Amino acid sequence: MTGPEHYCQAEQYAQQAARYQSEAIAATVAGEAADVAKRREWAAHAREMGVLHATLALAAATAVNDFEGGMPIRDHEAWMAVAGTPKPAEIPSGGEA
Repeated sequence: MTGPEHYCQAEQYAQQAARYQSEAIAATVAGEAADVAKRREWAAHAREMGVLHATLALAAATAVNDFEGGMPIRDHEAWMAVAGTPKPAEIPSGGEA
């Protein structure tokens, strides 16, 4: 798994953790105690996996970035594809979007 792939996986786990936590809150309101515990356990697991993948992503980004030339273009492009700000759409030569 590449660094950018770990980054994407970390984002997915963060979203899962948030969803499970929201479901646990809803189950609490509904009085479904068994569901609350299960959802909280799932949320905790998703958070742990997210932290693991985020740490591996950081390690990978650090490893490919050297002190002299920076990150190789291919790696930079892969990171920008998953973590960079998208480029705005180009405006046609007529000046209208």
